[in-house]
Amino acid sequence: MKKIYVYLFILLIILSIFLIFFFINKNRSDFDIPNFNQEDMKNLTVIQGKNKYKLETNIDIISFIKFLEPKNLKNLIFTFEDNKIKISKDKLDYEMENKNLDKLSFVNCIFQIFNILRNPKDFLINSSKINNKTIMILKSDFGNFEVTLDNKNIEKISIPEKNIEIITILTSYD
Repeated sequence: MKKIYVYLFILLIILSIFLIFFFINKNRSDFDIPNFNQEDMKNLTVIQGKNKYKLETNIDIISFIKFLEPKNLKNLIFTFEDNKIKISKDKLDYEMENKNLDKLSFVNCIFQIFNILRNPKDFLINSSKINNKTIMILKSDFGNFEVTLDNKNIEKISIPEKNIEIITILTSYD
């Protein structure tokens, strides 16, 4: 009779170990980062508090951010090259070192986000799936931000500490 209890105890331990590894691996799969469609990032709406900006960027490596709206900022362009930033509007140009751009400005936040999204695994804090949407929380110099993906399309990026929401062209913002 004691042998049966010993076998049951050993079987229970083996089963417990199996279940522990199963749940560890299940949680790791939540951290799989989808290959999102970077085409989403070409036309953006940025909402910061009550202000709304429409932007255009280039795809893959973000090297410029161009304001389309509001009217007073239309055609304001930030071009990023190596460690320099060129700011231009109409016929005016200004060039400065990257380190001089306010680290907290939303243009710098957007630029950092795009760089992080090229290799998000290095910055990932958490990932979860809710109603067919993947929500990733990533870290950056300006604080944590949240990326919401619907399938492989980026729906929005939220920076709670800066009260900034970046919405792709695929999402309604009105």
